[in-house]
Amino acid sequence: MCRLRGYERKAYRPDKPEPDNAGGGIIAEAALLLVHLSDIKGGAFFMSENRFISTNREKIMAVASGGICLALAEVLSLLKLFEMPQGGAVTLASMLPIILYGLCFGPVWGFGVAFLYSVLQLAIGAYFLSPMQVLLDYTLAFSALGLASFFAAKVSTRIQESNILNRLRLIPLWKILLATLVALSGRLLFSFLSGIVFYGSYAPAGQAVWIYSLLYNGTYLIPEAGITVIALFALLATLNIRTREEPLPENMSLIDWLLTFAVSVVPVFGQIFLLVWAFDVKTKQAKKTWAQCVLIVLALLFLIWLIVSIVHQHPVTFKFN
Repeated sequence: MCRLRGYERKAYRPDKPEPDNAGGGIIAEAALLLVHLSDIKGGAFFMSENRFISTNREKIMAVASGGICLALAEVLSLLKLFEMPQGGAVTLASMLPIILYGLCFGPVWGFGVAFLYSVLQLAIGAYFLSPMQVLLDYTLAFSALGLASFFAAKVSTRIQESNILNRLRLIPLWKILLATLVALSGRLLFSFLSGIVFYGSYAPAGQAVWIYSLLYNGTYLIPEAGITVIALFALLATLNIRTREEPLPENMSLIDWLLTFAVSVVPVFGQIFLLVWAFDVKTKQAKKTWAQCVLIVLALLFLIWLIVSIVHQHPVTFKFN
């Protein structure tokens, strides 16, 4: 005797023949088993197919968006507010499209597009001295913009968002700002090294080469960083992109205050952070109020300096003995 899910096969009895549908139970069970197997295989197939479609969609979006960002960055790089004599210029946030691309697509695509941007910069109006100078001034300096891509959202999270700009919602605002500053700092680092190695002869007599290189490259890259950050916040505000952040506690510890003060006194970058803390809705209320007060004080001091400079008909400087 054998049993299959409630159906029982008994020995054949001539005096009691089996009904005509006696084999129907086994056939039905076999058909049901095949259906289950086909469901399992079909589900696995469609899951694999969906994953394949998602990967292909990501590649298409990355290639198309990369081309657009490269074109936009190159056009913006040609709109120069002023240009330095040995290379370098202040532009209309020409590096921002490359930074945002890295935040939307991650390190692999981010560094790839940043490298292609360095090739475009080299092909259009490059200042060539030697292969190593080109490597520092162009290949490494502009490829460093890909550092922003390390701050992108996780792959499993961002590929589910088909709207590219909405991927910025997955990243906290402070992380977007930090990614921008890290990318621009990487660009400054390689330009600074190039200035020491290849442009030291331009340094004024008695001035250290590294100071000359830092001042020279900072003269155009610091204003460029300010314009880039302003353009970044303008873009986020225009597109009404609100990043998803977890609610923060209102109280601040002593360590929080010390770190806040340390960041705020860094030239240029500290003032940019003050602006973020003063107007970001996710900032703790105590820090937000403090940042607003500091900005008001700085604005009043600047106004006093401006009035005194106008009265004396030349910029007033302060010397400490």
